[in-house]
Amino acid sequence: MFKIISLFVLCLCAFSSAEYSDCGSEVGSFTQVTVSNCSPDAGKCILRRGTSTTITIDFTIKKPVQTITSAVFGEILGNKIPFPISNPNACTDPNSGISCPLSGNTFRYTNTLPIDRLYPRVSVNVLWKLQDENQKNIVCVEIPAKIQ
Repeated sequence: MFKIISLFVLCLCAFSSAEYSDCGSEVGSFTQVTVSNCSPDAGKCILRRGTSTTITIDFTIKKPVQTITSAVFGEILGNKIPFPISNPNACTDPNSGISCPLSGNTFRYTNTLPIDRLYPRVSVNVLWKLQDENQKNIVCVEIPAKIQ
């Protein structure tokens, strides 16, 4: 009986962590993702309305990349709703940490996502895509979140 209860608690813990998953990376892969004010052991990242959240993605590429464009979506009930970001061109954004073209191994991308006060209080999967000059996903990260 103790083994069954222990296994059940272990399963609950495994499903309650905010695991960032791959949602279709093609040209590269992410090695680490950091979301401001989101603990790695949180069930979902809390995105507070009227604030901004910073994301950092460490990634590798499989081939040289000329340009990088960011695309951010909130997925709610299977519908993808675009989240606007101030400068989707990572190559020209001085705060992104990216200098194009890219060739080599590991890179770090940073951007800030404003959470508008008008957004509804809802659970959402944030899909953050970094796309190359051919609109192929260098990386695509799915982040479980809740807007509060």
